[in-house]
Amino acid sequence: MRVLITRPAYVAEGLSQKIKNLNAIPELLPTIEIRSTPHQQTLALTIQKLNTAHIAIFISRAAVHFGMNVIKQHWHPLPSIQWAAIGPGTAEALQQHHVDSVIVPKFPPYETESLLQLKIFQTIKAKKIFIFRGNGGRPLLNQTLKERGAIVELVEVYQRTLPTIDIVEKLTTWRHNPIDVIVTTSMECLNNLLLLMGPNEAKDY
Repeated sequence: MRVLITRPAYVAEGLSQKIKNLNAIPELLPTIEIRSTPHQQTLALTIQKLNTAHIAIFISRAAVHFGMNVIKQHWHPLPSIQWAAIGPGTAEALQQHHVDSVIVPKFPPYETESLLQLKIFQTIKAKKIFIFRGNGGRPLLNQTLKERGAIVELVEVYQRTLPTIDIVEKLTTWRHNPIDVIVTTSMECLNNLLLLMGPNEAKDY
């Protein structure tokens, strides 16, 4: 069985190995490219205020990767604030940067709704919260924290873009070695796959 993985490259390796362990053949086709934000000067100015925050929330491993790289350029040691992650994978990424105590939902699903249910986010009036994220994304976390009285600062540390891929070569390969399963973990991954393939090819799948 051939399995097409559309996740961004930085998070596809683990899934790819699990598919191999099941005696299937993974094929990587990241339909989202993750790049650091082009607004580095603005980001640096925001990071310099990190010690004024009560809580820093990271919504993905990419947010940790691109955010902590900049944070460490300006803060040593790290500010004495509370650190939160959307899920255990993101929490683990923070711990690799020597953030020892991370607030994280204990049970799945690991998403915004689960994070907002945690006790610490119930009484946050006048608390300053930095949300490290990419461009765009769901507004729920930002909106709900503001409704509960928090002062929220959105910190965009990376951007998601449509990658440049020789899709003709891929389609030619798939005609001789058809894909059996397509794994997509977000609507953005799926939409980008359809854009890359084009309407005529996409309808065949």
